[in-house]
Amino acid sequence: METLGFLFSPLTLAALLAWNFAVLSAVQLTVRLIGAYAPRATAFSALLLTLASLPIGAALVLVAQLSLDADVTMGLRARGLAAYQAYVFQQRLTWFPLAVVLTAVAGFVIIRATLRFKRTRSAVVAALGIGVLSAPWAVFLRLPS
Repeated sequence: METLGFLFSPLTLAALLAWNFAVLSAVQLTVRLIGAYAPRATAFSALLLTLASLPIGAALVLVAQLSLDADVTMGLRARGLAAYQAYVFQQRLTWFPLAVVLTAVAGFVIIRATLRFKRTRSAVVAALGIGVLSAPWAVFLRLPS
């Protein structure tokens, strides 16, 4: 559960907010015309995306934790911290595509509602980029000790 504490720490939240603002700015400037860029709407959308990514990241950590095999975990802990962390990393990576899809869905809803992407194709392309770039990558930065 160290990862959840890390994920919800003020520094990580600020970094996620800044990252999501950068991602949404890049998506808008790439997919839409530069003249349609709105910094205030982007900041609000980044806040919404950050709020949406927190439960996705927490769910990823919890699902990966539940998928750990107790016997394997005990054996790997006996071999050392690095072996155990590699196993935890592997389990999180296994579930990560689901987190990417959930982030893309959240991104699609957010960009349609707040950034007013009208064309479905543009919104889908933007959501795919958001799903990959704004997925909860932070869960790989802090592994249990």
